[in-house]
Amino acid sequence: MSKKDSNILELKLERVIKKRHTSDFNKDLKPIPNHPTSVSQLWSLPPDLVTPDYNISASFGKMYVGESFTSCLKISNISQAVLERVQIACTLKYTNAKSLPLLFQAEIPRLFPDMSNRFAFTLNVDAPDIYYLNLQAHFSIKEITEPVTVAKLFKFEAKKPLEFSSKVTKADEGFIVQTRVINQSIYTATIDTVEFISSGSYKVIPYTVLNELSVFYSSEVRSFLYHLIEITPMPSNNELGRLLITWHNNTGDIGTVPSNAISHSHKYDKTLKITIENKPKYFLLEEPTSINLKFTNLTANFTMEDVKIDMNDSAMNNFVITPLAPTNFARIKPQETQNLLCAVLPKVPGIHKLEGIKIYAGKKMLDFEASMICIKPS
Repeated sequence: MSKKDSNILELKLERVIKKRHTSDFNKDLKPIPNHPTSVSQLWSLPPDLVTPDYNISASFGKMYVGESFTSCLKISNISQAVLERVQIACTLKYTNAKSLPLLFQAEIPRLFPDMSNRFAFTLNVDAPDIYYLNLQAHFSIKEITEPVTVAKLFKFEAKKPLEFSSKVTKADEGFIVQTRVINQSIYTATIDTVEFISSGSYKVIPYTVLNELSVFYSSEVRSFLYHLIEITPMPSNNELGRLLITWHNNTGDIGTVPSNAISHSHKYDKTLKITIENKPKYFLLEEPTSINLKFTNLTANFTMEDVKIDMNDSAMNNFVITPLAPTNFARIKPQETQNLLCAVLPKVPGIHKLEGIKIYAGKKMLDFEASMICIKPS
C-alpha cells in the first residue's frame, strides 16, 4: 500500500466483545475444505460502538485454537473524494498453505468522505500457527482513470488454550483415565461441558461432577476422572478416546477443544482357548479319527454372542479338521466351554499348531490360543 493510497482508504480490524456467549455471532460457521479454518459470512454492523448485544474494542486481544472469535472490519474513507464500487476481499495465509483460502468478500457501492462502514465476521482455526489476514480493497475515483488498490496484512498467533495430560490405569473392568487440564489462555473461562468421547469399544462412567457454569481461571489446573469399561471383548485397538471440553470466555466467544487421542499400553491375554478333549499323546499319520474340540471363553466379564467357527481346510496343511456338527454357538459365557465334534486327518509328521481356523463373535474376529498336536509316522 503506497503512502498516497493509505491517505485515501483506511482498513482497521477490531474485536467484537459479545455480551452473551449464546450470541448468533458464534453460529453458522462453515469449514473451508482442505484448510484448518471455519468462517461465517460477512455481515454489516451499525455505526454504534456499544449496543445491548455487543461492544467494539480497539484492542484485538488474543486468539486461541478452537475458539470462535468475532472481528469487526472498519473501512473508512479518509480522503475528500467519493470512492465508487469499493470491493473488499480477505484471504488467509498460514504456514505450509498451498493456496490462500478466500474468507469473504463484499462490495460498498459508494463511500463518501469521512464515512465508515463496519462489517463483522466470526473465524475459528483448528491448529496452532501464525495466521495472516490479507485484506485488499479495490475502488474507483472519478478523477483517476485506473482502479486503486489498498492492502493491509493483519498478523495473529493462535495458541492452544488448554493443555491436556492423561494417566491410564488398568482396572478390574477396563481402565481408569485421569486427565489434567490447564487453562493456558489469558482469559477466565466458563466450562460449559466436559465429555469423554469413547473410541467406540468402551462404556464411559464419569467420576467427576462438573458444577453448572464452572469457572476456570487462567493457569488453573482441573482433573477429570473416568472409568472405561469394555463393551467388546479385549479390543484390538489401544485407543480409548478423547476428552472434549467446550467453554465460553469473558469476550463472549465460545470454544471447543479435544485432547489428543488417549491410549493404553496394556497387553491383553488371549480371548479364547481351543483344546482337544482327552487329547492323545500323538496322532498317527494318515489315520482318520474323531476329536472333540473345546472352545473356552477366557474373559472374566464378556459373554461372546453369535459365535461362528470358520474352518478352511485349504489352509490346513498339516492336520485337516472337518466339523461334524454345526459351527455356530448362540453364546459362550465367561469361563464357559462349548464343544464341537470333528473328524481329523493327520497329514504331516511333527509338532504343529491347529491352523485354518477363524472364530468370530458377531463381526469381530477373536484372538485365541490353541493346543499343539503331535503327528507320528505310521
